[in-house]
Amino acid sequence: MQKEKDKHIKFYLDCIKTRRIPHNGLCSCSSYGHIDDFTLNLFVPTDHDEYQLDSEGLEVTYWGSGLKKEALKKFTPLRQTIVLFMAAINNEL
Repeated sequence: MQKEKDKHIKFYLDCIKTRRIPHNGLCSCSSYGHIDDFTLNLFVPTDHDEYQLDSEGLEVTYWGSGLKKEALKKFTPLRQTIVLFMAAINNEL
């Protein structure tokens, strides 16, 4: 399957307009093909990271939000950074 050119930049620009992502979390967005699943998996937190997030009261399941619980669809600065880094990894910048 050929990768869609500038997939992550397009996703970023679409989400920055609405300040929301189209699905609950970046993982769901990758499952629906909006962003690359393989590249996103480079950012999966370790068990230690999840413990740290939980101890700070931050979302563990939706870790990319960088927020407290229930931050499902917000296009937060952390998510923006992750998506832009994914774009850089895929030579879109």
